Amino acid sequence: MATKWAAELNPDAAATFKAAHAHAHIWNEDANILLQRCADGEKGTPQKGEVDLLCGGPPCQGFSGYNRYRSPSDPRNSLIETFLAFVELLNPRYVLMENVPGMLQMEEGRTPRLLLRTLEDLNYQTKLGILQAGFYGLAQNRWRVFVVAAKEGESLPSFPEPTHLFPRTTLFGATAFRANVVKPTHDAESLFSQLAPHTTVGDAISDLPRIPNGGGRVKADYEKRPVS
Repeated sequence: MATKWAAELNPDAAATFKAAHAHAHIWNEDANILLQRCADGEKGTPQKGEVDLLCGGPPCQGFSGYNRYRSPSDPRNSLIETFLAFVELLNPRYVLMENVPGMLQMEEGRTPRLLLRTLEDLNYQTKLGILQAGFYGLAQNRWRVFVVAAKEGESLPSFPEPTHLFPRTTLFGATAFRANVVKPTHDAESLFSQLAPHTTVGDAISDLPRIPNGGGRVKADYEKRPVS
């Protein structure tokens, strides 16, 4: 499935996305401006019935546990409302949204509960999963919340089973959503034979060209064949 449209405010991130998706049309502007363009039926913008999958990760800084001053009134949190406005306007067959586990903690999970309820009110089937990136071959301890939705009559996808072993890590603040954590279902005896070894930092980056500390943007060729 090819990406046809995208919105990204950060110019460097927009340029990186364009380099990876040469045929996509990307708007380097506030998503709310693009939302209005779509609502006005501007030529070239996605319209209702043209989108199979609407995928997004609204800014997470307002929810992140690393934000000592996080607040429900943080304006960045309102981008979830913008995302839902796109869903209502474009009526895609499927929806996928990603965010940090901190959204499960704030106001006892009010945001994800409202998100799921709104999607259901728009006639979507919904599912919330909490996934650990390390279980899927990344050399990183990173928990993330995913919400997947499918229009009534479509098949609601399941979250993928973990593929790699990963050391036990703590997920803070998700007690009320513990049942939504996606983890290996193999029994202890077969776990090591069914899952690939966990990916180390060496596996991931040892083959990259060396650059000086603080080197900034460096164009360099691989010094040896990639190992990952």
